[in-house]
Amino acid sequence: MLSINELVRGKRVFKQETDGDYKYLALDADKIRKCIYFDYVIAIKPGDLPYPKKWLRYFSIKPAKGQIVPVEEYNKDDYEYVFMPDFGLRDELKKELEELGYATDDSNKGENFLSQLDEIPEKLLPIVKNIIGLNQKDTTRPITIVDCYVYEEQGEPVYFVVEDDLEVSTISEELTIKFQNMMTHGVYETPTKDKYLYKVNDTTDRYKSESWYVYSDNDANFPYFKELFNLEDLIPYTAFKELQLK
Repeated sequence: MLSINELVRGKRVFKQETDGDYKYLALDADKIRKCIYFDYVIAIKPGDLPYPKKWLRYFSIKPAKGQIVPVEEYNKDDYEYVFMPDFGLRDELKKELEELGYATDDSNKGENFLSQLDEIPEKLLPIVKNIIGLNQKDTTRPITIVDCYVYEEQGEPVYFVVEDDLEVSTISEELTIKFQNMMTHGVYETPTKDKYLYKVNDTTDRYKSESWYVYSDNDANFPYFKELFNLEDLIPYTAFKELQLK
């Protein structure tokens, strides 16, 4: 059985926090690519201005198709407008929308500028163009380059942001070196062979502390480690059986 540092060879390990819990994702390094992330901006392709639902907006944890682009595929000429949106409706636009019978009580959902409209009425297009032009002048960070783990679902690429300083990311830090330098003292396996338990010493810790990590690759796209505590006396009462290290 492989030791923990051999298991993460060719991987990058990221600490992920979700709902107050932690996992250590072991992701294939060759699937992590530099990508263009539209950082709190709206991007509009030529011809899409009248159709707000086609606009590309900044995304949450799992971006929709087109909201993030590998660096080598990005061409700024593919976008007619890139701008940071207003967080509320400007008075001139709000007045015109109300006159056309559109509800504006929620300020059109703030940063999701005009997102509830299937098509912007032709009468409003000059006003929208003018507002976008003003916003473009104020846009100081039109794009950001980030690391993304790229995998496939139903034949389509999915981009998972592994940066630790973006609101759209659940990653808090990268710990690849920590896992590469762990010394494995024991490996245990369940009878179903779907989980492995590692007893290790963390050589990057000044106290060389002993730790336990369970490893699961049930999700082939997101294999992970999870740290467990106070296991030494419990192992005999579990289904884990010790394996021989290679």
